[in-house]
Amino acid sequence: MKPLLRILSVFFTSLFLAACGSEDGNNFPIAGSWEFEDDEGNTVYVIFSKEESQFVYYQDDLECHKTTSMAILGYTSNSITNENGTYSYSVSEGTLIIEDSSYNPSSFTRDQIISCANPDATGSIRIEIAFDSLPDTININHSLSSDYWSAFTLNVDIDTDENRDYSNGDLIFLFNHTFDEDRTDTEQVGLDQINAYVARIHDVDNTGPTTSRRTSDIVELNLSITENTIVLSVDKNQHKLLEAVSTTSPINVRVSSRDANGDSQSDSYPNSGTYTSESENTSDLTDELNDVTGEYSTDTIVDVSTISVTVTE
Repeated sequence: MKPLLRILSVFFTSLFLAACGSEDGNNFPIAGSWEFEDDEGNTVYVIFSKEESQFVYYQDDLECHKTTSMAILGYTSNSITNENGTYSYSVSEGTLIIEDSSYNPSSFTRDQIISCANPDATGSIRIEIAFDSLPDTININHSLSSDYWSAFTLNVDIDTDENRDYSNGDLIFLFNHTFDEDRTDTEQVGLDQINAYVARIHDVDNTGPTTSRRTSDIVELNLSITENTIVLSVDKNQHKLLEAVSTTSPINVRVSSRDANGDSQSDSYPNSGTYTSESENTSDLTDELNDVTGEYSTDTIVDVSTISVTVTE
């Protein structure tokens, strides 16, 4: 399934039309806090100021709040503008109404947010994935969205508890561009414009014939692309779960691409599809070239050559 932050970002697009003014209500009658209940029964708080809309929900297993924000670009008495467009809103009998959804006033404030960051942590995590050949741009055919989810994906699974299986708290460093189900056109997207973030694994269920799991975004990654190398990095103080990552944490790397024709190609390390060996140093790994799988007629763009995971203290 799609990472939670991606789901929330799409869902919250309709909510951003309600944000502007200041939290004390100056200049805009709905500035301040509102709340709604999501499909899983969780209370989500929406805090509006003239600068941004902030969305907050509590994660029971981590005992902290997940937050995400979007800048407010402008507003009028009945409309709001953000990077996704301009939307209208209304308030009826104290209830905020956005299209077919309703949001109730809330007493929740920013002072009540429990951060997931770890301000005492030092150092950073840096992942470099080098390819035999990597294009500057990729073609995204959005008409494929009915059958497929992602046009380009790089996953670095990190087995933080070293049990060589999915567990609650394991992490995934992700670099991916998904298809837009509301579009049918083909666009050219620069690789340096693709989303990069860390997701945590939770709600693991291994009682069935296959292991099921859920993922939720926890923090965005810094992204840079130099020649044929994708570099993902993050400071460890950004989230308390990052402290569990080390240069000997077992990893599994998977990269795949689906071209405008719908054909796919993929590569993985280790090739067995499992994790690196126990206590293996992952700062300097070499993958076999010309081992890409799939049936495709376009150029090979996912052939991994080297992998480096470095963790500083």
